[in-house]
Amino acid sequence: MGKAAGSRSAKAAKAANTSGAIAVPIRRLLENHVFGPDEITVLTTAFEDTLRTLRLADRADPATEIIAKKIIELAQQGERDPVRLRERAIQFLSQ
Repeated sequence: MGKAAGSRSAKAAKAANTSGAIAVPIRRLLENHVFGPDEITVLTTAFEDTLRTLRLADRADPATEIIAKKIIELAQQGERDPVRLRERAIQFLSQ
């Protein structure tokens, strides 16, 4: 196993929480906001769909946190549709 493969494994292990799931930046950021369980599901769905659309698999990529913060900001302004949240987050990144 080469050094690069080993460092990828280390990064993956570092990103994993105690349950073995990959840490999702939006969950951490949502801890400081008041959203109900249904709203959190919508925001998480929009976040994951945005990352999939942009082909961002690395949760340590700084762009993932920018996307999460934008989706939360849009939700604070009243947006609750996951498709519109995704589209507006992508539009924000392309400006």
